[in-house]
Amino acid sequence: MNNYDEAKEIYIKHGGSYFFMDRGDVPLFQKYKSFNVPKELEKQWDEEMFNNYMEEIENEKNMDKLWILFSAFVGISTKMHRVSGLSYVMDKLLTSDYDTFTNLKGVEIIFKDIKYFAYYEKDKTVEIAKKALDFLKDLQDKDITVSKDYYPNKESREGAFFSDEKIKKRIEDGIKEYTAKYEEIKNKTPEELFPEFMRKMFIK
Repeated sequence: MNNYDEAKEIYIKHGGSYFFMDRGDVPLFQKYKSFNVPKELEKQWDEEMFNNYMEEIENEKNMDKLWILFSAFVGISTKMHRVSGLSYVMDKLLTSDYDTFTNLKGVEIIFKDIKYFAYYEKDKTVEIAKKALDFLKDLQDKDITVSKDYYPNKESREGAFFSDEKIKKRIEDGIKEYTAKYEEIKNKTPEELFPEFMRKMFIK
């Protein structure tokens, strides 16, 4: 294994995030930086992760693993400023027969960093946000379903996350929060969404 092979292993394991490399009992960020990986090579690894996550999402049948893949995929899409990643997840929600909880998690993932995407490609991001918000409103009027991938037995479904009442409340709260986010990204300019001092910290 050469230095770049070891660096790639660290990079991929942490989703290309310097932040996650620098967490835990044995921070790896300084070790990774010592490899002096060229930015162009990191971009190649990002592209590889992007494509690999898409392939994994297409093949994953376990819902408890699928939403984690959605999160990782949107994470690398954020890093790459690639709004098509959000669009892909939204299309999967619209065209797949997922349970209520998986659909809810998907919408939450889409809205997590929605302002960041709007900074780079506002019109498309607003379109995706509207689809996701309408999709969540539709969920509110349907029976609650939860894949058994999330819980081993009926009793555990009635626990912290999976009871019908708690999922309905989470949908209601989400509609309120995401309506406000949708209106914000629709009505503000990218510069208003990210003032200069914030761009220096968050916009790469």
